[in-house]
Amino acid sequence: MPQRERRNAPDRSSGEEERSARRLTGSQLAGIVLIAAVLFNLQNVVIPPGGREDWMMLAVLAGMLTAGAILLGLPAILKRNRPREK
Repeated sequence: MPQRERRNAPDRSSGEEERSARRLTGSQLAGIVLIAAVLFNLQNVVIPPGGREDWMMLAVLAGMLTAGAILLGLPAILKRNRPREK
């Protein structure tokens, strides 16, 4: 029976482990940091903006959230649209 278990065990020599443990690129790390900064300042956005400072904070956080989302998604979009070599 132990031989059967070994045969059914996944082959670790394939590239599956490398694909599952991808490293973060610099832009993805920057995107995560920007989105985390927005989440930490979310308490300032939950209350309705009253003055100019509150609206400016809302605009800055919206910009940071947009920039973080772009930085997270940009490598995947560029990789997908890259022309394939023959």
